Amino acid sequence: TIKADGPDDHRMAMEVVEALTRGAPVPSEPPGPLLSVLVANSLTDLRNAGLSEGNILDSRNTLTLFLDLVGDRPVNQVTDDHLRAFLTDMQDWPANARKLPAFRDLDAPAIIAKVRKMKAAGTEVPCIAARTKAKHRDRLATFFNALVDAGVLTRTPLKGIKRHTATSLQADEETRRPFSADELANIF
Repeated sequence: TIKADGPDDHRMAMEVVEALTRGAPVPSEPPGPLLSVLVANSLTDLRNAGLSEGNILDSRNTLTLFLDLVGDRPVNQVTDDHLRAFLTDMQDWPANARKLPAFRDLDAPAIIAKVRKMKAAGTEVPCIAARTKAKHRDRLATFFNALVDAGVLTRTPLKGIKRHTATSLQADEETRRPFSADELANIF
C-alpha cells in the first residue's frame, strides 16, 4: 500500500513503482578500500606489533602472492571464489619459485601457467608442501579476520572453506626424511 499526500507524492510514488517494475538496478555496496592498501596496512601493523622479521616476511609473501593472483580490487569484492582459486593455484606453486631461474622473472599468474603447462607435458615440478599451503591459508585467515574485527568487512571470504586436515599434513611430513651424515657434511 502506498499513501500519497498530494500530486507530488503521487508522482514520486508512481516513479518508484515504475522503476521497480522495469528492474532498475538496486544500489550496491560502495567499493571498499583496495586490497593493496589493506595489505600494506596489515604488514605495518605486524611490524608495529613487534612480530619477528621472519613472520613478517612470510606474511608479506602470502599477501603479495594473493594480491598478484587475484588482482588489486576493493576488499569487499573479494569473494570465496577468489580464495578457492588462490588455494587451487597453490596446488601448482613450485617450491622456491622466486629463486629458480625458470620462474625468477615471471609474475605469479605466469608461474602458475608455466607449471601447469610443464605438468601437462609430463614434466615433474616439485611444488610446495601441504604444510606450506596450510600456512598460506592461515595467514590469509588472519588477514581477513583482522578486517572483520576492524569492521572493514562483515564476513571473511574464507568462511566455509575447509582447512587442511591434520592427517593430510602428517602424511606430507612423513614423506620427508632427515639429512644423512654425508648430506650434512656437504652442507656444512
